[in-house]
Amino acid sequence: DTPSPTYSTWNFAIQRQIGTPWLVSATYMGSKVSHLYISVAKNYGVTALGASAANLASRRVLATLNPSQAKYFSNVMEWNAGGNQHYQGLLLSVQRRMSRNVSTSVNYTLSHCIGQVMGYNTKPEQTSTDPINYNKPGNCDSDRRHIFNLTAVIDSPKYNQKMLKMIAGDWKLSAIYKFQSGTPLMIQDGTDVSASTINHQQPDLINPSGVYTGQSCGGCFYLNKSAFQSQDIAAKAAGIPTPYTGNLG
Repeated sequence: DTPSPTYSTWNFAIQRQIGTPWLVSATYMGSKVSHLYISVAKNYGVTALGASAANLASRRVLATLNPSQAKYFSNVMEWNAGGNQHYQGLLLSVQRRMSRNVSTSVNYTLSHCIGQVMGYNTKPEQTSTDPINYNKPGNCDSDRRHIFNLTAVIDSPKYNQKMLKMIAGDWKLSAIYKFQSGTPLMIQDGTDVSASTINHQQPDLINPSGVYTGQSCGGCFYLNKSAFQSQDIAAKAAGIPTPYTGNLG
């Protein structure tokens, strides 16, 4: 029987009050999700030199096992319950309760979520791009490495004079600011280079230290295209491991 997904979480927090208005805290947060379903191709086209759409039928996995019966099958998928995701985060918080008409709250989270890389992103409905080594680790689709939040509220002063109180009293000014890092980025070949029928295939990473250009101007390239190259089909056909790209984040 296919097991149902399970979820575990744990945390540890330290808090300290400083004076009357200030409260600081540090919280460690961890969680794990097990038995996520991974869509794994079972009747894909085996990579080989000269592979093309024309010879796909003869290269399919079932054709190599039973050629006479394989013609009755096209794409075959398996829902594998071996997916896992692990999350760890540190939440730092500073709060100032309302004092002298001012209250503030600031928090920063440094976290990382790791799971299996599956297709275009890490969502389980995507088919794994590597049906043999489908447990390759990568950043979760929901991974946000840095999150910063700031809120502030200012109360207007209290006035005893009735007219002044009506005009300038009982006002609140609030501000909210949020910053968070972006989602992981999946680099793709753009076409079915290996002629396997599996979508979202990735190029080989040949220069891990030169992935980013460091440029941020309009019209500039954020990624260094020369750090990647199309898949080495000859190496894949021979079973030689090629440089793993994963998802960037």
